[in-house]
Amino acid sequence: MSLERRGYMVHLAERQGHRGAVRALVPGMVAVLLVVSPLVTRRCFAQLPEQREQLEQFRDSIDAVRDTVSLLRLKRAMESVATEDRTNTMRHLRLGFLNLRLANLGVERQYDDAAAEFEWATDLEPEWPYGWYGLGLAEYGVGDSQISFVTGIKTMFGKDALSRSADAFAKSADVDPSFSLGLIELARTTMKQRVNIKLDAALAALRKSASTPAGAVPQVLLERGRVEREAGSLDSALASFSAYLRVGGKPGLGLLEGARTKCLLGSLGCFRDYLQGAVYDDPVSIREYRNDLALIAADEDADRFDRTWGSQRAEFLKQFWTSRDRANLRRDGERLREHYRRFYYARQNFALVSTNRHYDIVERYRSESADFDDRGIIYLRHGEPTDRASYTGRNVEPNESWRYERADGDLIFHFIAREDVQDFKLVESLFDVLGNAAAVNLRGTGVSANPLATELLQSREHLSPIYGRIQSSGIAGTNRFQAEERSLGRTSIELG
Repeated sequence: MSLERRGYMVHLAERQGHRGAVRALVPGMVAVLLVVSPLVTRRCFAQLPEQREQLEQFRDSIDAVRDTVSLLRLKRAMESVATEDRTNTMRHLRLGFLNLRLANLGVERQYDDAAAEFEWATDLEPEWPYGWYGLGLAEYGVGDSQISFVTGIKTMFGKDALSRSADAFAKSADVDPSFSLGLIELARTTMKQRVNIKLDAALAALRKSASTPAGAVPQVLLERGRVEREAGSLDSALASFSAYLRVGGKPGLGLLEGARTKCLLGSLGCFRDYLQGAVYDDPVSIREYRNDLALIAADEDADRFDRTWGSQRAEFLKQFWTSRDRANLRRDGERLREHYRRFYYARQNFALVSTNRHYDIVERYRSESADFDDRGIIYLRHGEPTDRASYTGRNVEPNESWRYERADGDLIFHFIAREDVQDFKLVESLFDVLGNAAAVNLRGTGVSANPLATELLQSREHLSPIYGRIQSSGIAGTNRFQAEERSLGRTSIELG
């Protein structure tokens, strides 16, 4: 390795910092006409149209390649050229996007390399949007720690992958308000955030883009509508979705997003738009309809949905929702409106902060949701509980119990947040709040000699008579009543 090339790699490693040192690269050279552009990078306050076009052409060319050996060979050749021309911003941008492609194909540590190249590019040309855009993609790819506690701490302080990514996308939109790619990713990243959500920044950037050519880009309008709705600006969201349809957006998706928003506004027309959009067969729209349905539908209903198309799909959905309306003496479309009300309430109150969920032995239910904790899943299916209870005490994890009054027998759900205070998981019995060992021990000894268990039971006495019976049963009857209480919780989970 030449001294010049070694110096380039040392400089790149220094830029990576906490990302880790760059691994040793095998020397080699390959003729790459695609990389050696006749356009010389020059200092300017805005990235030229021809430079942007060249980057998109380069991205298209490498996206068509799946052979990682060829791409790695290309990377070594580009780095050799960059060694002699370290201040060429376009070379760093190309290398950054090449690293992203390698990372997407599964080559290790390429997200770190990409981030380092994009950071270099933003230092050279801070007013170019593509450097910040690439950095946003790379930061999201670098990701977070697999230890949920560590991820939670980073998230609290805005140092998690989504926050870093959102900051970079926001910068790309700031230096160029008409940069559609950055606006779209800023909106999407903002909608994925669980805490430290930068709704105001995303909303300001999207609204500012309205006076630029980006304001007529369908995907920008679609994402703006979603952010407007998340911020509570329902009328503005509806206007964005209408504009999305006018400029040629996907009809099914536009009608569905409009229907979701109209439902939150309480409009009876939401059911009509919802069914009208279900007729369209484009994959993106179908996936959105199915995702909404899967939140509450049984497996057999989801399978029936998958076997329908066009007007059949709309008819199936009409029957699905109206059957629930009639079972609860509602007008047609009311259950759909309630579904979206519950969905957005759950987003605000029961969203998962981290998807790195870990389960204790007593936490046997697995929702597989990446969006909501188990309270959110139950809320989506059953709505507001008839009654709630919780208990706060020393050495007791955060806990809640919900009761739903029903003519054929109440449902009672118990939740505990053992490792992450914002991730409540379902457990079968109130005693599981005390841990598996304690729950097993109490079956044989009763609760009278355990003040903590007694206080926990007292906090739930208004939910069901069973909690009073357990306290008064003594050792002789404690097994029977504790088994009955656990059976009630298990049955509730099965029906829930």
